[in-house]
Amino acid sequence: MKNLTYIISLWLSYFGAVGQNNSLTDSLKNMLTQPMADTSKVLILDQLGRSLMYSQPVEAMKYAQEGLKLASQSNYNKGKARVLNRIGSILRISGNYTKSLESHLASIKVAQESQDRDALARTYNNIGILYSEQKNHVQAIEYYQKTRKLAEELKDDNLKNIALANIGMDYSFLNQLDSALFYTQIAYQMSKEGKGGDLNVNLVNLGNIYKRMGKDEIALSYYKNSIPKSITAENHRALSQTYLDIAEIFRKLNRSDSTIFYAQNALQLAQDANIIPTVVNASYLLSSVYESINK
Repeated sequence: MKNLTYIISLWLSYFGAVGQNNSLTDSLKNMLTQPMADTSKVLILDQLGRSLMYSQPVEAMKYAQEGLKLASQSNYNKGKARVLNRIGSILRISGNYTKSLESHLASIKVAQESQDRDALARTYNNIGILYSEQKNHVQAIEYYQKTRKLAEELKDDNLKNIALANIGMDYSFLNQLDSALFYTQIAYQMSKEGKGGDLNVNLVNLGNIYKRMGKDEIALSYYKNSIPKSITAENHRALSQTYLDIAEIFRKLNRSDSTIFYAQNALQLAQDANIIPTVVNASYLLSSVYESINK
């Protein structure tokens, strides 16, 4: 009963702490009130869809569909491919995987007809994410490799880095850790050299791989190196998950004080950023530690 009461109290504090930063969304909405070409409006509607798709997917879909209608009316195929890709991502986030794939495939068709290789590469990457979420990691990697190849042709280091990081992550899910490490280290080195991607993401991914390998001290080193970068970027989503990963390692090492410290940080950040899975996982981890201490 003590365990259940503790979890309930954490959930109550969570719902009291949820808040959102709408500054980007508000700026984009204000831009829509200004006179502009239809092509520019399509791109702003797409960005509104992007800014809202995780927090308000229904609202995001409204903007994306408006963008699709306008792109179709103005025969703006670049915008049409982009918005179809965005709609696919919103549908994926909403759990409608079948419709998500249909929208992504429609984006590919438009991009191929207009020879828009950049749109193709980005849509391939999102199809990879779609398959990854369905635990079809082999097919996910196939699409990430398509993204990587096109990114190399386009000399787009940032997109190439993203594809490499995704390939590494899905090899990790397949427990093919040597391959995971190979691709992730390439992405990490590129980021260190300023060649696109997100250095922090690659640090965290390396931490995840070494954690799966059971090399806890190396994993902790990468995780801890990522923390200042997440703080600077105010990336509460990444930071809360990193704190939780560190807490789990310390739990494995039977270091209760460190487990509690990092799990509490994970919980607080997850509450602030409205990240429900991390709130749940951090709550249960803290509950289990306190329960073991009180035995």
